Amino acid sequence: MEFQIIQVLTAAEVQRFLLEFQTAKFVDGRATASGLAKDVKQNLQVDRSGSDWPILDDIVFSAVLSDGGVEGKLGRRNGFLR
Repeated sequence: MEFQIIQVLTAAEVQRFLLEFQTAKFVDGRATASGLAKDVKQNLQVDRSGSDWPILDDIVFSAVLSDGGVEGKLGRRNGFLR
């Protein structure tokens, strides 16, 4: 199996996320699960209430969708996309 890591966020954007994660509150992931998933979901996730997370979401979505999205960043030259 072959993997390729692509740069989606700028260094400044990564630093912004790291700062947010330092003070973020993490909660039981089962809070957002439904049905049978509540019985098996075992993770912590950021409590997204009352912070800059919508702004950070926009940063990620914009980065992924810019320049042709992930496909554009990988490029056809690598043979990953046909």
